[in-house]
Amino acid sequence: MLNTSQRTAWVPNFYLSAWMHFILSYLWNLRNNIQNVVLHILDMFIIDYFFSRIDFALKLWKLLFLPYMSSIIGWYSKQRHRIVMDMILDSIDLSFTMDFDHYFNESLILLS
Repeated sequence: MLNTSQRTAWVPNFYLSAWMHFILSYLWNLRNNIQNVVLHILDMFIIDYFFSRIDFALKLWKLLFLPYMSSIIGWYSKQRHRIVMDMILDSIDLSFTMDFDHYFNESLILLS
């Protein structure tokens, strides 16, 4: 097996390992061995979940895992929205300008 922390031809080995499991699942499917197909597909998602669901098997991800994760995705979207809105409101808060004169005068003294 490839060492997943290294690279081969500038490609991360975890990407190559996940791709290998995807191809092996096709080969086992041609041999009608469904158990090995499932094991290699699961290994693919375990080794590199990001590229597995984005590059290799997007439709499979949507069919197998997405229906069970809809509540998590909804929660994540709400939390992300809340954090972004808090950041926007905090950046609009200009209360720090009260001490601007004090800092401005100090910077003039330091520059002189």
